[in-house]
Amino acid sequence: MLGDPRDDTLARQAAEPGLAAEARARICGLVEGAGGVIPDDASIVLYAPTWRDGDPDPAEPTADEAARITAALSQANAHLLVRSHPLGSGAYESLLGERVHPFGSELLRDITPLLGGIDTVITDYSSIALDFSLLGRPIIWFAPDLESYENSRGLYEPLAVTSGGRIERSWDGVAERLIDLASGGPSVRAALADSRSLANRFHSYPEGGAAARVLAQIRTLRLPDRELVTPGSVFFESFYGRQVSCNPFAIDREIAARCPEVTRYWSVTSERQAVPDGAIPLLVGGREWFAARRTARLLVVNDWLRYGFKRRRGQTVLQTWHGTMLKHLALGRPNVSLRTRLAIRRESRRWSLLLSQNPHSSEQFRTNYAFRGEILELGYPRDDRLARAVVGDGRNPIDVMRARAVLGVDPEARVLAYAPTWRDGGITLVDDLKVQQLAEELGETWTVVVRGHTRTHAFGRYGGAVDRVIDASQHPDVNDVILAADLLVTDYSSIMFDAAIARVPQLFFVPDLAAYRDRERGFTFDFERDAPGPILTAREEVVAHAREFAQHGRDAQWLRDTEEAAAAWRLRFAPHDDGHAAERVVSALIDRRALPGGQER
Repeated sequence: MLGDPRDDTLARQAAEPGLAAEARARICGLVEGAGGVIPDDASIVLYAPTWRDGDPDPAEPTADEAARITAALSQANAHLLVRSHPLGSGAYESLLGERVHPFGSELLRDITPLLGGIDTVITDYSSIALDFSLLGRPIIWFAPDLESYENSRGLYEPLAVTSGGRIERSWDGVAERLIDLASGGPSVRAALADSRSLANRFHSYPEGGAAARVLAQIRTLRLPDRELVTPGSVFFESFYGRQVSCNPFAIDREIAARCPEVTRYWSVTSERQAVPDGAIPLLVGGREWFAARRTARLLVVNDWLRYGFKRRRGQTVLQTWHGTMLKHLALGRPNVSLRTRLAIRRESRRWSLLLSQNPHSSEQFRTNYAFRGEILELGYPRDDRLARAVVGDGRNPIDVMRARAVLGVDPEARVLAYAPTWRDGGITLVDDLKVQQLAEELGETWTVVVRGHTRTHAFGRYGGAVDRVIDASQHPDVNDVILAADLLVTDYSSIMFDAAIARVPQLFFVPDLAAYRDRERGFTFDFERDAPGPILTAREEVVAHAREFAQHGRDAQWLRDTEEAAAAWRLRFAPHDDGHAAERVVSALIDRRALPGGQER
């Protein structure tokens, strides 16, 4: 995953306005050479539909539609370039005129290097939108045949997800959108945000430089492992490289302090991810990444090892996992196929040691992963910071203020954190609470901080029109979300165990409780009986409980009613979380010779 060299020029245009101006000048020159004129003060709109396997183009405009488009272009002071797919052109002659110009492949073979000269792109399913998103400029999605296209060719994801939810189905809608964008205001800001979100999803290297990376990678193909990485290192991976977080991150800090001579590698999916000081990032799937896994003395991971990994002689694999189990996983899930069962057992044989937070987790790991190795029941290093922040029955105000500062939360606001888990087979964000509406209902004194599951990051973000909603889904440390919260709302996420350590009041919003419990995953204990907070199935109940909390604080009746359950929960699920779990884990690794002797803390 090195980026697309064809986008290098476009990335430079995004960073250097002068290069984008040169691209515009060349476009204007090509139009002029074909008999048209684009004034200096006019914006340039590109219409670039994809090919439809020889089928008729459903977007061919009628004469009336062409007239309305021309009028909209005049009102928006814009000129439209029509660029049909090279493999199949539609009949757009009725559109052509003073403000509409043909711009096909016979005029310019490759338009990507000149996209910096375009102000707005109109397209349906063409990949040109992904290239153009690097510029952070508006994209108008125009798909009159959406249903038939999805049923025939199909899409990798629903177009509503890719587009951010706005799809025009007629030329009249496109005309209105052009006028709306030309007028400025909130609609433009939303369009720019959607474009930037698209670029963040599909471009690991928006800064360009892909061609250089490809050549550098080619040069490394013949190098042996020992020249690519330092043997005897520690390899860390959290959530398949999508984050630098969780238990591996906390263990990294302890290893760095006690074994500073050890080389530490971190698995990342993007070079933009920050790794701890002194550590070296390795892109997932790269030669160095594979070499580090093969030669590391110790691997610290919190999810499955992939790509046919085989533990070698002298290697230790510490599987830290990423939460205590409420819901069934692995072999404990209903209707697990034979193939999956074999994969689960093969995976657990790759682990040398397994970290557990509590006796319940230890029992579940034995059963759900058929793990027969050593379990280190030492508490969760990722929760050390939370445990150390506890003062009496609450949290240190300094820790709370620091967490709010890094999240950008008003220090005077009340904070409701919403952290739903993902759903099996889900392809959208989980937002049963409707956070935008919730923020409006709670009022200006509240800020809603949302933490989406790592498996839903590809489906967009929670941000929107309400300023008091903060999407912290990709914030590197979930502990900031927990510490910043006055009140945490979740469903079945293991964040409930972490928040309990920090003494954060919790509400459990579970409108799909029966389906989740009885059909999807099921629970490993009696959640409805033991939950350390009220179980709610209606949004109105969440709002009412939050308002009662705002009025009475920790004297709220529902909070007093659940004090005993919360204390029992901590005793059962966090018996070792005293702020020193990372120290115990690293000491255990040293004792087992997975690390050199190290320095005492």
